[in-house]
Amino acid sequence: MSDLDNPNVVAEPETCGSIQAGCAHVQKPGYSISFSPEQTLCNLWRLWANIPEPTACLQVCVSYGDDQARELPPEKLERDRQRIQHALGYIGKAYVDKVCRLNPLEPHGLDEAVFIIMSGDEMDAWLFLLPPVKAGAELTVAQIHKCLLQQGIRVGIDWQSLCGIAKCQQRYFQLFHVAGGRDPSPGSDGCVLDRVSRVLEDVKVQQLGGYLDGALNMGQDIQKGDVICEIQPPMAGIPGQTVTGKVLAACDGLPAEVPQGRNTVLSGDGRYLLAERDGRVYFSGESFQVRPVLRLSESEIPPDRVIKFLGDVHICGDLPGGVSICTSGNIQVDGVVENCSLEAGENVIVSGGVQGQGHAVVQAHQSVYAKYLEQCVVCARESVGADCIINCSVYCNGTVMARNGRSTIIGGTICAAREVSAGNVGSKAERPTSIVLGGQPWEEAEQAQIQAELKEIERELAKLDYQPKSPAREQRQSKLRLNQCVAKMKLEKIDRELETKLVSDLERDICRFTCDIVFPGTTITIGRSSMRITREERAYTVGYRDGLVCCL
Repeated sequence: MSDLDNPNVVAEPETCGSIQAGCAHVQKPGYSISFSPEQTLCNLWRLWANIPEPTACLQVCVSYGDDQARELPPEKLERDRQRIQHALGYIGKAYVDKVCRLNPLEPHGLDEAVFIIMSGDEMDAWLFLLPPVKAGAELTVAQIHKCLLQQGIRVGIDWQSLCGIAKCQQRYFQLFHVAGGRDPSPGSDGCVLDRVSRVLEDVKVQQLGGYLDGALNMGQDIQKGDVICEIQPPMAGIPGQTVTGKVLAACDGLPAEVPQGRNTVLSGDGRYLLAERDGRVYFSGESFQVRPVLRLSESEIPPDRVIKFLGDVHICGDLPGGVSICTSGNIQVDGVVENCSLEAGENVIVSGGVQGQGHAVVQAHQSVYAKYLEQCVVCARESVGADCIINCSVYCNGTVMARNGRSTIIGGTICAAREVSAGNVGSKAERPTSIVLGGQPWEEAEQAQIQAELKEIERELAKLDYQPKSPAREQRQSKLRLNQCVAKMKLEKIDRELETKLVSDLERDICRFTCDIVFPGTTITIGRSSMRITREERAYTVGYRDGLVCCL
């Protein structure tokens, strides 16, 4: 007779164990709960296993059967450790009390005892079995399942684990994970699938060589109604469920932020962002925008030779002298520009070149790129690039490059805030060429231009004072005074900007002039220090050190 048949047995609990031979369950050597020798559950275990040592401890381990996907992380089990340990301790005491109340003359004894322990969040259920006493019977799978149902466990039951328990001879004093709930799955957020790249391809202007490689974007042509991007709606979350059948709400995905900008519109079902008009599509900031494009040939230029446009202007061919173009976007000329005035809110790109004849003015709030620049004034906030720059006045807040083709700078004044780089600078005939580095060339050039405009306005007003009074004179005077007021406001703004952007010696230290060959007649100025080249130099680099211009 087993010692468990003796009703005078007392004991208490602890957990982790190993399933012995004959059990279909896989036991991990990891998580366990220990029970000290004086605890009731440990006494029961020693009696059942015929372990004479009174100091032997019980280790109750968690078994997951053959399905390793059901294995719980140790931290989750740790959260329920106290709950499980308390439940097992109570089970041990209750079982001993039941054995003690058993009539010794009762021939049938006690059947195998099954206990269900649920986690605090009801997402997991464990099965704990105690052996039968005397002639008590072992439980079948159906009987164990009935016990689960009686405890309200009806979701996520591991049938493979239940069947394995029934076949396991050494199944006592173990925790079997027999049911697991389903965690709620949050829905996926909506997203935007671009049909037009946000990083635009570089403009293809073969004559400009490498200047536009990775440096300039000109947008992608698009027609009205074309799809810019697809907006995928958010997905609803999948509710979870506890082992007792309680539904756990899931968070739905968030809708995507639609990158809708100027001249774009959503389709009727809200799934697509469409171009509202023909033009070029850009991604700017956080939205797609369609910018209108004005394409003109030489014969289509207006009679007054003035073009003002909110968008891009594309001249398909040469641009004859006397034309003035002012646009908020890019100006692209496929041919040669003569003595014209070009002002772009972004970039100016001239595939041929600029033959300014001393009168052309090219301004860009970003960059200017041309095959060549000759006898013109060029102003750019970011960069200027050309194969050769001859007798030009260039003002740039970034870098001036002449590194393709002839890669030459001859004559004129090149003012750049950061760097001037060229193949050849100056000429063997010692043509005076001035390189000025540092400062704010764009603002300084604009300041000089406005000051010149104010002087011209003052001269015209002075002339009008000597003319007889007439409605025409008064109208002209009114217009000039308005222009004078606007010019003064612009000048005050530029003056404030220049005052707040005083260039320090540290900023001058990063200024560089580099060239392959520099000829005599070239002067390099940084701040108040200048250097005049008196002989031909090769592989020449000039910078600013200790308040002086010097060769590096």
